[in-house]
Amino acid sequence: MRIVLLLLLACSCAISTALAQDTRGNLQGRALDDAGEPIAAVDVVLSGSELPGTRAAATNAEGYFHAPRLPVGYYTVELRRLGYQTVVLDEVIIRLGRTTSVGDVRLAAAPVEMEALVATVEPLLIDPVSTAGGANLTPALYENLPMARDYQLMTTLLPQ
Repeated sequence: MRIVLLLLLACSCAISTALAQDTRGNLQGRALDDAGEPIAAVDVVLSGSELPGTRAAATNAEGYFHAPRLPVGYYTVELRRLGYQTVVLDEVIIRLGRTTSVGDVRLAAAPVEMEALVATVEPLLIDPVSTAGGANLTPALYENLPMARDYQLMTTLLPQ
């Protein structure tokens, strides 16, 4: 019985140690403008040979961003926001079980010129606020009717 308990204890320690092994790292930083004020909603795009594709994060209201659980290796970090120049950080290393900080990254203001937007509106085929139905009968259609030409029977020809 004692041997079984010792064996169970040894297995549980080995499993908890194996589960505690971290195989990834984290990245954090802060985006600031020229005046040192935080910039919210900056897109942070990470790319590297260890990632299939890219990984994205965004800054919060205080300008901080955090990209968790990145595979260990070298990354290119791109910070971009409309109205600011894009900043690219090359060769940012993510270490095993550590949080790498890129510190405060300053984004310079950049004017944005956009083309004029022209909106055209076409009239609706139906009136979305009216519940009334209606139709037009041409004189040729009226003359070819196989029924009595009574104006009160015309309503039966209209769609319901």
